[in-house]
Amino acid sequence: MYPEMEILVLGVFPRRRNLDHPHRKEIIELNSYLPKLLKDIPNVTYMDIGPKFLDDKGFLSEEMMPDTTHPSEKGHQIWADAVVPKLKELMGKK
Repeated sequence: MYPEMEILVLGVFPRRRNLDHPHRKEIIELNSYLPKLLKDIPNVTYMDIGPKFLDDKGFLSEEMMPDTTHPSEKGHQIWADAVVPKLKELMGKK
């Protein structure tokens, strides 16, 4: 398609506040598999920023995702702060 295009793949963001919820476990499993799946694909970079939405005990912060699915304004800012430097790097604007 576009062999010189850089692609940034983000891990699935955490869902549900409870650490034992099946969705949390499935997302952790998927995110641990994605780097292995993508590692040999040229120009693809994987980044898991999900932990940035968790508090120090691993719970999903209500401040970051009030409905446990959609980032709040603060959550979107954390998302942007995490990916913009990587995007600039990938685009050669270090």
